[in-house]
Amino acid sequence: MEIIIIMLSIIVVVLVMVFLFKNHKKTPSKHPSNLNRQNQKSIVNQSERIIKIQVPHVAPDKNQSNITYNKMHPSVRETQYFNITDHILPATLDDLNNEDKIIIEKKISTLPKLPTTTIKLLGLLRNPESNINKITSLVSTNPVFSGKILQTVNSSYFNLPEKITSVGRAITLLGYNNVRAIVFRETVDNTVPEKTNIETDGYTKMWLHSAVVSVCSGHIGKTHFKLSEYELATIGLMHDIGKYFLSSLKDGIEIISDIPSIIKEEHQYGINHSVAGSLVAANWKLPDTIINCIEYHHYPSFFTPDKIPEQYGKQCFIVCLSDLLAHVLGYNVQSEQILPIKDEYFKLYGIEKDIQTFITDDLLKNIEKSNLTVKSYIDVI
Repeated sequence: MEIIIIMLSIIVVVLVMVFLFKNHKKTPSKHPSNLNRQNQKSIVNQSERIIKIQVPHVAPDKNQSNITYNKMHPSVRETQYFNITDHILPATLDDLNNEDKIIIEKKISTLPKLPTTTIKLLGLLRNPESNINKITSLVSTNPVFSGKILQTVNSSYFNLPEKITSVGRAITLLGYNNVRAIVFRETVDNTVPEKTNIETDGYTKMWLHSAVVSVCSGHIGKTHFKLSEYELATIGLMHDIGKYFLSSLKDGIEIISDIPSIIKEEHQYGINHSVAGSLVAANWKLPDTIINCIEYHHYPSFFTPDKIPEQYGKQCFIVCLSDLLAHVLGYNVQSEQILPIKDEYFKLYGIEKDIQTFITDDLLKNIEKSNLTVKSYIDVI
């Protein structure tokens, strides 16, 4: 009898201990580090809620992880492409006559040099292995970058539940791509000469277009080519840098003609934005990959793949395709023509030509976050 009582007592004790242990696991820890993680998770979730794209919800297909854009916006199928004939070709750097080249290079050489901090920061943001602490430390040495990043993340567009005072936390919430876009805007603001005919609205549209091309380039490079998302996003962001400088390099005349804008630029300024951009990037001593991809990023619409140096072929195709996606999605500067890409590129890289296959739910969310970042930045300056 005593043995039975002892055994029952042991069972009761074990059950009580199990009950207490389960309740202890359900009770959140009051340790400060756990509270910090919970607060951070709350902010991240709030940020994700804010950046949800404003499009009708479509239930995903069981056989695919992403929602394709064509299900929500059938108008993508109706995109009108400009008919490029064989005799419509943009001028290359080699096509510039020596006199014009000397004049333009002399003007570009007078542009302000990029600060060492900016060059280092862009380099860190190009590298997926970069430590967030190094980026934060570098940003913190520049009060302008720090202030703009904090102002942007705390703007009404993101509507976070609490004020963000840590630069590192702000960088984490915005993401490298959007921090890179802010650095790019600050760089352009400090280097573009005052003599420019770009209106404020056009200036903002150019920046937003570049930010969207950056998102698309990183996404396509990583998803379809297994290339560095960070490097391609940087190239995509810089691809139209020449447009900011065209009117300051040479006096232009208004051209009214139904020709691609890149050809129209040559008639206006004697140089197109791709060539001008590569010269500006070279003056800033940016990496060769960025310089060459800026120069060749429109080639897939006009020239066969053999006209692009082989080591830059994939990157140029990705940026050109991303530029096309941005225009199709409505992120363009003016009523620019939408230029098709030659079939040879899709065949060469084994990529499906239907651009709708590239536009996924994940890509659209990142584009919308960039859109919000640009609007937030404009709102605080």
